[in-house]
Amino acid sequence: MSGRLFTVWTCDAIAKLMTRRDLIRRAFRATGVGIDIDGIMKNHIKFPNFATYVPPEKDEEHNDDLLTKAELDLLIAQEKKFEEECKKERENKRKAALLSRAQERARKI
Repeated sequence: MSGRLFTVWTCDAIAKLMTRRDLIRRAFRATGVGIDIDGIMKNHIKFPNFATYVPPEKDEEHNDDLLTKAELDLLIAQEKKFEEECKKERENKRKAALLSRAQERARKI
């Protein structure tokens, strides 16, 4: 029974995905698969939980060497700093919006 139910769920999920072909296309582009060879669409490439990732240039030399612990630590520190800056910026925007709404309400009174 559970195998049949799983099959039904899978078919339903695929049918739903097929109504959103743009979703599938974006997923492939986010991994770098299906983008143009000249790198014009490289801004579509996303690296999960790594907002500061910059895709390589077309003519950039490929490097198969693994990153050292120090290099990884540096990348992680840079990402953490970037995330903190983004969080502060979002918080400042939220506070500014709250202040603006409060001032607007005060003017109406």
